[in-house]
Amino acid sequence: MMVTKMSKPSPYNTVTDLPVCFTHETLQAISDELFNAGNPKYIWIDLVDDGYVNASDGIGYYVYLRTNKTEEGGNLKIPPDVQKKYVDKWLAFLQHIKEPITKSGEYNLHLHNGILCKDITNKESKIWQISKQELTTLDLNIRGELRFKEELVKDKLADLNQPLKLNFGKEGFYVNDKRLSPEQKEKYYSICKEEFGWGYSAGRFSWTISPDMHSIVLAKDIAMMQEQIAFAKATKR
Repeated sequence: MMVTKMSKPSPYNTVTDLPVCFTHETLQAISDELFNAGNPKYIWIDLVDDGYVNASDGIGYYVYLRTNKTEEGGNLKIPPDVQKKYVDKWLAFLQHIKEPITKSGEYNLHLHNGILCKDITNKESKIWQISKQELTTLDLNIRGELRFKEELVKDKLADLNQPLKLNFGKEGFYVNDKRLSPEQKEKYYSICKEEFGWGYSAGRFSWTISPDMHSIVLAKDIAMMQEQIAFAKATKR
């Protein structure tokens, strides 16, 4: 696990509240509530509680979690035993939301423009909100990805024996260089909206998967995700 503190506040952020001292009990109650709600931002409350993140400093932070090793980098030094505490809790969080560990075991979190003290207790603040889009960006939505790929196979749009090639954007929806029909486009727009929080329409978003020499065939990719999900459901950490 590495924590990196940006060198200076963002010019686009103005600190508008004064630092507030929260008790350990208060912070842990908030962290527990976020954790139980399936919100990975609980980690920022823990970092505030442990003194690694300073509330109201207007500075952005990056956290790099590695579930299979300790880290020496970052400009904030985290002792190995503290790293293990955070990783163990992250693994428990994955179990709680029934989400498998990524193939790499790596997760990167970014706190844009820091956190204000008033955000910590304001349930309308961004720290308390979590969207499918954010979960997908954090690689916490393998089940949604599996549903999407299985539907492509059911609709005979993707070949199980080849890597998936996909391009969703303002030029249209293409799977393996085949343009989707209006009905198919509407279906996959809806799936993307439901599972990932965005719909890839009107040129606002694009999504491209271009196979390379390291790509695996879709059948293996799907089997790996199914195995990961089954393991996550059966494993008690």
